[in-house]
Amino acid sequence: MEQNLFEFVKAVKSVSRKLSVIEKLEAKRMGLLHNEYMLMLYIKESEEELNATELSQLMCIDKGALSRIIKKLEEENYVKVKTKNNKRYGAPVVLKAKGTRAVEKLEARMNEIVGLDELGVSDRTKSQLYKVLGQVSANLDNYEE
Repeated sequence: MEQNLFEFVKAVKSVSRKLSVIEKLEAKRMGLLHNEYMLMLYIKESEEELNATELSQLMCIDKGALSRIIKKLEEENYVKVKTKNNKRYGAPVVLKAKGTRAVEKLEARMNEIVGLDELGVSDRTKSQLYKVLGQVSANLDNYEE
């Protein structure tokens, strides 16, 4: 049983490293930094609108760094901060059409590279796989020294 756990951990580490490298390269091909792509992906996949503080926590990056990313993506027309009364504090960051297209293009490319469809993995099996990995991740979040 421990051998299976070792194989699982080894595979997850390998996949994580490789996906990170590939995401960086594919984002760069589109003129984006990895964190810029990840920010837009978090925005796209969120069920509710997120502000800079929430995005900073989700992405585990400094709020100042995130603010610079948001500013750059705003200038390049990928995202918009939905200000209220000209105040940015606490305002949600949303994708503009250009940002949505960029994320969808990168997602499609990553799906193509990962190749689960080519392996004949059904949507149901993919959903189960992602759910189990999410649950494992949540279990690890609860780890205390």
